Amino acid sequence: MKLIILCGLLGLALASLPSYGRRDINEVEFRAEREFRYQFDGQLSTALPISESQKAITRIQSLVTVQPESSEYWFRMQLRNLRWATSQEQFDSLRVQPFEEMEQVELDKEQQRLLTLPIRFNYKHGLVGDIEFDGEDQVWSRNIKKSIINMLQLNYIKKGVESREMTEEETTYKNDYFTTVERTLEGECEVVYTRIEESKEFEQWTKSVNFEKCTVRPEVRYGRRFVEKCEECQKTVSDEKLSSTVMTFNVTRGQSENKFLIRDVELRSQHLFAPVSEKNQLLVSYVYNKLNLIYAGEVEKTIEKINGEEKETLIYNSEMEIAEEKFAMTGDEKYLRHIPMWSNKVEIIKNIFNKMMKDIESGVELETTHL
Repeated sequence: MKLIILCGLLGLALASLPSYGRRDINEVEFRAEREFRYQFDGQLSTALPISESQKAITRIQSLVTVQPESSEYWFRMQLRNLRWATSQEQFDSLRVQPFEEMEQVELDKEQQRLLTLPIRFNYKHGLVGDIEFDGEDQVWSRNIKKSIINMLQLNYIKKGVESREMTEEETTYKNDYFTTVERTLEGECEVVYTRIEESKEFEQWTKSVNFEKCTVRPEVRYGRRFVEKCEECQKTVSDEKLSSTVMTFNVTRGQSENKFLIRDVELRSQHLFAPVSEKNQLLVSYVYNKLNLIYAGEVEKTIEKINGEEKETLIYNSEMEIAEEKFAMTGDEKYLRHIPMWSNKVEIIKNIFNKMMKDIESGVELETTHL
């Protein structure tokens, strides 16, 4: 679940203007033989749910190139110019932090190579179908790319919709409201859409995931891990009731029927982890992601074809988390091959201990336990 959020993550808006610069955009719909470039910015902040709690913040930024193929309903996508940063300071978790105020992380060449491997995905009327990955791509890299594709999924033609009668007020303001079931990064769940027609050319859509109505969730669930009597256990709180994800799309209506172009997307997500009860919350995570269209026009460089493609759905791949748990339970090293190896793990552990010693010397009471 941690990396779901990081992925489901991992994207978001800078507090400043897009660093790549924005050109005038005349395109009004996704179409073949054209190129669409987005700036992807993301921030994940995680902390204990107490005031003045120190937060672990991760920031990512990338240029995302999307190219519709001449074959109907297939798109190619590739990430470029990746930047990564982290912080342990007491920042406002609901506000995106500039890269300049954080510690930038250098990705090694292999990580850069995997993240820039192209992918191909089926995209019909805004709904994402199969996703084809390069055979060399790894699970963690695939999940990051899925988190970006997830922000492009918009049920533009209201497929599988449960419609209802609109109120007079909604009709007056040209609103549209409907529910349906979709495969999202966070599972196969009911989603609620609201569409507002701002003008003949522009629309604003809002999409909310209802975690109480999911048939599939890509998460590792645990049973009891205590031996003392727990009076709260009969009032167990479901993770779904403590999660929320809302996305806002600004869309240009195309000239052709059922055609459109996503100009920008904003995603806000909050997850409270309380395996026993709301009174015993262990961790809270906030995600703020944004895609901002900065170029639409002629193809400057064609994205290469996928080599030895492997197909997956949009749902987050929890293979790594499952492998970690099975290795912890059995000690069988065969599960380690599913877990990415840290080339600098000694340095990471050393830095953690140095930070702990510094906090102890400063008189800081460390919040350990459950994590």
